[in-house]
Amino acid sequence: MNVKERILIYDALNGEKSAYENLYKEFADLLYVYILHFIKGHREDAKDIWQETFIIAFENLHKFKGNSSFFTWLCGIAKHKASDYLRSKIKGEKYNKDILSQNSEYEVIPENQSDENSTELIVVKTLAQINKEYRMLLISKYIEEKSITEISVTINKTYKATESLLSRARLAFIKTYTSNKNKNG
Repeated sequence: MNVKERILIYDALNGEKSAYENLYKEFADLLYVYILHFIKGHREDAKDIWQETFIIAFENLHKFKGNSSFFTWLCGIAKHKASDYLRSKIKGEKYNKDILSQNSEYEVIPENQSDENSTELIVVKTLAQINKEYRMLLISKYIEEKSITEISVTINKTYKATESLLSRARLAFIKTYTSNKNKNG
């Protein structure tokens, strides 16, 4: 956990509302992408899980011990909530015990149980590390499944310029992802 996270968490635990806002702003988009990926693109359900995750995280912030990054802890909560969602949507299917808890009641997942090395988490961490413009382009193209034409209209650039930016964004992602993957395993 970095110093900025420690300060924000300390301030939030001491009642500073702006610290909660800053934690939310820092992690909201990336957490949404993680959840959306986990539940295979069901946007409305992802929004519900995303909101529930932040509510639970902020209500249980005092349980966060700092043994992982705050984002990893958020992903653990989100993964549990998404598993509850999947369990309720797909009744009767046998679930992998590593993915879905057998307990239907929600509990905050201890930090040491979150999977720091999972591909999903490395992807989301990688998105967090590349610049905002590249992140937005990649999310628009691969998560929101927008065409290059739609993206070019959104960012007010030509088709060719958008295509070029997207190419650079993919290269930046691959370079950062490879580095992260090598660090984690």
